[in-house]
Amino acid sequence: MAKEKRKAASASEAAAGVSEQAETAVKQNNPPAISIAFTGEELKILSQLVYLGNFVINGYRKPREYCEKYAELADKIYARFYADLYRIADVEDVEANEAADVRDLMCDETDSFVYDFCEENFFEKLAEILAKKYYFPSGEKGGCLIDSVNAEIEYFRLLKEKGLSFVTLEAPRIDEAVNSRRGNSKE
Repeated sequence: MAKEKRKAASASEAAAGVSEQAETAVKQNNPPAISIAFTGEELKILSQLVYLGNFVINGYRKPREYCEKYAELADKIYARFYADLYRIADVEDVEANEAADVRDLMCDETDSFVYDFCEENFFEKLAEILAKKYYFPSGEKGGCLIDSVNAEIEYFRLLKEKGLSFVTLEAPRIDEAVNSRRGNSKE
């Protein structure tokens, strides 16, 4: 019994030592290299998740403003997927355009997720803005916080049900601004 307790204590101490080493490595921004085995399907799903993550991080940025560490890791994972898909032994033999083909495939395969997310997020944000504009205590109609919350819920429900068809937007002189931008200003 005492021997088993010593073994358990030794294992626990060893695990704590490994944990401390890993924590120190992370704090020093030098985590240890790891290797994870994936099935082909899991690697495809990982590639899709990586595409979606990189899209959120870099999708709205200009190329010179990209967060390169994310884009580079995404390309590395795309290259691994391509190598596994086409049975290329050394991932270093995968060319940049081949990894880009995987990125494009992931774009196509996740497009509906991105569209649904953007639409849902847009409707949520628009409902929040409208509720604050009209029902927040400092809004046009005044009210209390609960009015604002209830209005946001109702706006969101209507947006989901009817889309933008029930919303009207007044933008005085927008046609003039649009026309002047293309150089065909109407007087």
